[in-house]
Amino acid sequence: MVHGAAVGDGLGGALLTARGGSGKSTTALHCVQAGMRYAGDDTVLVGRDRRAYEIHSLYNSARLARLQLETEFSGPRAPSDVLAAASDAKATVLLGRSHAAQLTPRLPLDVLLIPRIAESGRTCLRPVTLVEAMAALAPSSLLMVPGAGARDLERLTDVARATPRYVLDLGLDPAENVAAVHDAIRAHRGP
Repeated sequence: MVHGAAVGDGLGGALLTARGGSGKSTTALHCVQAGMRYAGDDTVLVGRDRRAYEIHSLYNSARLARLQLETEFSGPRAPSDVLAAASDAKATVLLGRSHAAQLTPRLPLDVLLIPRIAESGRTCLRPVTLVEAMAALAPSSLLMVPGAGARDLERLTDVARATPRYVLDLGLDPAENVAAVHDAIRAHRGP
């Protein structure tokens, strides 16, 4: 189990992983609005088939601040099913009806993206080291698995080592952020 969101373009996929509040869910929903495939948010499974790593869907939902949903995700492509507990600052968005055609049970893992809000306001992809990737991937992923230990950390390290890794500096224009996700997938799509 990995703390992250997964999107793709039908042939390739990206795992967006970072601490909470980094822009994972927002970026994933912008990708959905732009027509990309969606395998999940918050928690996904990463496994390996004979040739490569894959991302497997667990939930067809996302979690975002209700205010953000109302301001950024309105209009004809907006998610239609939104649930929230009265005390919850985040809403759960169910995508099964509004975006059923884009939901996928799995995607190939072609690139690992670590979203961060760009101080410059400009979208940018930049390579990161294995250590930087593990700092984004491991803490929250390991905390969600009861009894996680050294073997789980080793598996996450194998995934990060085998996958091209980038920080995705999220700019002010959601379309540029989505284009950067597309570009990263295309640049590293496997055979």
